[in-house]
Amino acid sequence: GADDADARPLEDHLRECVAVLKRRKGREEPVALLLRDFCAACPDQRHKVVKAGCIGPLIGLVRSSRTGSCKGAAASALAQLAYDDEGNRQAILACEGEKPLGALVVDRNAPPTARASACDCLANLAAGAADGESSSRRRRFVVDGGSSASERFSGFVASVCSMLLFSL
Repeated sequence: GADDADARPLEDHLRECVAVLKRRKGREEPVALLLRDFCAACPDQRHKVVKAGCIGPLIGLVRSSRTGSCKGAAASALAQLAYDDEGNRQAILACEGEKPLGALVVDRNAPPTARASACDCLANLAAGAADGESSSRRRRFVVDGGSSASERFSGFVASVCSMLLFSL
C-alpha cells in the first residue's frame, strides 16, 4: 500500500541520501536541505545521520559542488549536525571540514546565505572547541601527539577572521 515506503527503517532512507549526495547528479541540494531540516526537527536522531556516512559527502559538496547554493545547503546540514554535539563536531574536524567551510565564508562569488551557513557551522564547531577545552587537554596526546583538533581549529578560525577583515 501507500504506507510501504514509510515502513522501511530510517537507516535505509539515510543510506539513500548518502548515495544521492555522492552521485552528484543534481539532486544533492534538496537532499542536503532535507538532512538539515531532519536534524533540526529530530536532534536525537542526528547520530543516525552521521552513522549512515553523511558527513564526508556533505563536506565534499561544500568543497566542490558546482553551485554556491548547494555548497550552502551542505554547510547548513553540517551546521545542524555540529550544533551542541561534541561527537559530531569531532567527526567534522576529523574530515578537516573546517577548510572548505572557511573557503566558502570568504568566497565573494557565493550567495550570502551560503556564506552565512558556513559561518553558522564554523561557529558551532568553535563552540565545541571552547566547551571542550578541559576534555581536549586530557585527550591531546591521544589525538596526534601535539595539537588537538580543537587547537588546530582555533588557529584556523583566527586565520579565517583575519582573511574576512582584509576582504571587507
